[in-house]
Amino acid sequence: MTKRKPSSHPTRRGGAKAGPLPARAASLGAAASLLRVPPDWVSAAKAAGCAGFAAKGTVTLTPVKEWIEANLDRLKSAKGELPLRDQLLVERIIAARRDNAEADGKLKPIADICAEIQIAGGRCGLIFQEAVNELPPKIADCGGDIAAIRELLESRLDRVRAEIQALASVFEPKPGVSA
Repeated sequence: MTKRKPSSHPTRRGGAKAGPLPARAASLGAAASLLRVPPDWVSAAKAAGCAGFAAKGTVTLTPVKEWIEANLDRLKSAKGELPLRDQLLVERIIAARRDNAEADGKLKPIADICAEIQIAGGRCGLIFQEAVNELPPKIADCGGDIAAIRELLESRLDRVRAEIQALASVFEPKPGVSA
């Protein structure tokens, strides 16, 4: 059996380099194929009012190619770029990763996190009440001694910092589990 010679047709794979683009394409799909871009990008150019689309359905390739090159970042980040089948595959992959992370102990139940936040919020509320009720008389007892007032306030802030650090530990992964 003899090997076939690679095709030199500009739109076929495996052949010589593609030649210059033709001036027009007969449809959106043909334009996408010739420009080697997803069909959604050509449709987005048409929807945005790009000048390369004729009422009879033909597409002038040069203005469409220029529009796509100018809007490439927006097109690449657009949602819905993938066909529905691929979107479902991505969703399954995300769900599998979440399930694996949960099985590995990387995820904590939301109820546990909410309980920790409520406990920390209650402790911070107590610290606030102490500051409102106890600090003014203690500051008055300092008799204008700035260093004593500063020390008193720093001790209260240290308690708030400790509560915030304790709450932050809730969000850290368990020891021995890599993130």
